[in-house]
Amino acid sequence: AFGPAWALFAAFTAMTLVIRAPAGFLAFVVSLWLYTPFLRRVLDMHHGFQATNLALAAPVLASTVAILTVARFLKELRGVLFAPALLVVPCLGFGPGGVRLGYGGGFFDRTLASISPRPVTVGVSYTHGFLPFLRSGPLDWPLDAMLTEDGVMWRREEA
Repeated sequence: AFGPAWALFAAFTAMTLVIRAPAGFLAFVVSLWLYTPFLRRVLDMHHGFQATNLALAAPVLASTVAILTVARFLKELRGVLFAPALLVVPCLGFGPGGVRLGYGGGFFDRTLASISPRPVTVGVSYTHGFLPFLRSGPLDWPLDAMLTEDGVMWRREEA
């Protein structure tokens, strides 16, 4: 039904929105995701499907209220900093003293370095993920506790 020209147009429009107005693109994608089932019902009714139930409008009304509420308070939320008190961190493995083997991107360490005050950090791993010879690097932040399926494996004294 739609040719390659339509796909190029849609891709160009999406990239323009992402670059110039990321929030607008997000709102467009979310609204598309929320309203598509309702629009499908309307098209079905137009083509002879006879369902006159007001429950079909419930997801659309709830979504509209949610979007309008977020839009109403969006200006007040700009610049508000969020500092969590606890971070639960996934681990591929862990070592003695709160050393964490992560996924290799450094995201956890950069995030923790940017949060003030430093939150309590709890790693989650499997018991067989313990690596007794694992040592931390210069940019690594030690965990405050380590949880596995067997319970608390390690806890820092002041945590």
